[in-house]
Amino acid sequence: MSLKGSDQSEWDVRRELSLLSPTEWNLLKIIHDEKILEIKPRITNYGFSYRHIIEGRGLDISDEELNSILKKYSQAGIFKEKYYDSIIVCPECNSALFDIRYHCEACGSTNISYGEAFEHLTCGYVDFIKSFAEKDYICPKCGKRLRAIGVDYRKVGRVYRCTECGFTSTSIEM
Repeated sequence: MSLKGSDQSEWDVRRELSLLSPTEWNLLKIIHDEKILEIKPRITNYGFSYRHIIEGRGLDISDEELNSILKKYSQAGIFKEKYYDSIIVCPECNSALFDIRYHCEACGSTNISYGEAFEHLTCGYVDFIKSFAEKDYICPKCGKRLRAIGVDYRKVGRVYRCTECGFTSTSIEM
């Protein structure tokens, strides 16, 4: 099907349009009449939805059927599909509603800090870089000065630290 900018005769276009289902015809009519140039999805409880383009316009079809029609026209080159966003959905119920909270695996607290950290190689103490800088690079655990990176301290990367119990880790429980 080639409806956009072709050299087809009026008869060819009419023949192709006659192959549309009433639902497809009505959807294209809505898009044309409303002068919709870009169809952006909306994020719902169950992922992406395009239902807003047909709501209140007398076209009663399921999200699955609407998505199927839009995909069909994208594959035919009538619409141009483009990336919009990525979302996470539950593999059990397909819900996109999440309340993700990090918690400390040692004490269960959700009061977690995150940042770049150093490890003092002499005593093994790990803390955020800014904590060492605030103390003039003197280790709070053993009191020795950190002099040279790679010699008596090293950068360990990003870490999570529980503000309640002090537990530190490079990964965290959700």
